[in-house]
Formats: sequence, C-alpha cells, structure tokens
Amino acid sequence: ILDGLDTEESTREVEVSIEYSATSVKKYYKTITVEGVDSGWIEYTEPFKVDKNNTTIYAKGINKIEIESLLGTKEITNIDEIAPTIELLADLVTPKQKVMVTVNANDDQELDLIRYDKGILDEEYFRENGNFVSNKGQAIITENGIYTFYAKDMVGNETIETIEITNIDLTAPDITIINKTTGLGIEATIEIDYGDSSVKKYSIGNEDNYVDYTGEFVIKAEEVYELANQDGSLTIYALGQDSALNEAKVSEK
Repeated sequence: ILDGLDTEESTREVEVSIEYSATSVKKYYKTITVEGVDSGWIEYTEPFKVDKNNTTIYAKGINKIEIESLLGTKEITNIDEIAPTIELLADLVTPKQKVMVTVNANDDQELDLIRYDKGILDEEYFRENGNFVSNKGQAIITENGIYTFYAKDMVGNETIETIEITNIDLTAPDITIINKTTGLGIEATIEIDYGDSSVKKYSIGNEDNYVDYTGEFVIKAEEVYELANQDGSLTIYALGQDSALNEAKVSEK
C-alpha cells in the first residue's frame, strides 16, 4: 500500500511511505520518471521523497519462500515544478527623472511573493531581502543601473528577471549666456547655449516677460533703457528645461 499520496493539493515534493504485507521479509520499490529515468529496485527502509511530477512508483514484497507479491503502483501527479514567469514593462528610452517598471508575474499556482532590488542578485538573496511590489503593480526606479526582480509561488518555485535602466536623467541643463559684442555701443548681440534643453526661453531686464529662444538676438539701447539696472547694465535671464523635466535658470548682466 502506498500511503500519503491521495492529496490533490499541489506541492513541491511529496514524502512517500509504503506499507507492505506482514509476510514480506524483503521490501523493494523503484521510481520511473515521465522521461523514463528508472531508479532500479531499491530496498525500502524508510519513507522517501519524490520531487518530479508524473513519477510512477512501483513496490513489491518478497516472502520467506521467495514468492513476490503483486506489484503496487502509484503515479505522482500533484508536484508543481513550474517556476513563475516575470514580464517587466518600462519606457527605457525617454529621459526621465524616474522610471516606472510594471511587473507582470504569472504562475499556474498562486503567487506568494514578489520583490526587487538594485544589482544582479540571485534567488537566495530575495528569501530575506528586497523591496516588495505587488503583481501588476509598479516599482519606482530613481537611479540608473541593473535591477533584479524575483517571484515565488506558493509551493516554493522561484524565478528572477533583470532589467537595465539607463535613461534616468537628474542633471539640470547647463546654460550659458554669451554677449557676442565687443567694446561699447548702443546695441549688443546675445547668444544663449541651452545645453540639452528642449524648452528654451529668455527674458530681458526682469523675469516677467519670458519668450521662446529661437537663436541669437540683438538688444538696442533705445528699446530697453527702461529695463536697465541702476548701474546702467542690463540683465538677461535664461530658462531651460530638458526632456526629463530638469530645469535650470541663469542670469547675466
């Protein structure tokens, strides 16, 4: 009799115990996997574990006059060997201040745990460490680098998946205001280098009148004298914003 195998509940492994007839003086069993791997006959002395699904167990007893019992058989069908799968979805191209990684984990059983952390990490690390994230939820990433995501199902099958983030940009544009006019005069040509800005604006004399910058421009004294500083100088303000929404503002007299 093969005991302890009547459960339909999925598990990672089962413990098999075999009860032989009282007349059996020799007790044997063998296992054959679904791939055909045959263990050969093994003397039964204590319960043993099976961790391959669709493994068939055979058992026989031999009495004192060397007559074999009928063959007992049992196929194990409730072992789950299939690890979860993880799909990671994110915009890995557009420069951003933070990247949202959507986690889609799937398994034929209920999921027990999903975690992530920065670095190339293994399953053992996540058994005690890592940041929790819900399935179908999002992990908020604020630093470039490689991140490992981990999922475990209710019977203990584990899997990991990595993603590399390279498009986080936290650096504001570098803006330089250049007066291209040499010497004194009644007009000045101004050029502004906005670095990697995608939004480019400037204002003359104060910060109340920002307009789009399309290229170098000329300032004439008679047009801006009311905006001059007390010392007679004129302040140019420049504002730039890159595609990751980092913003910089500079001024130059």
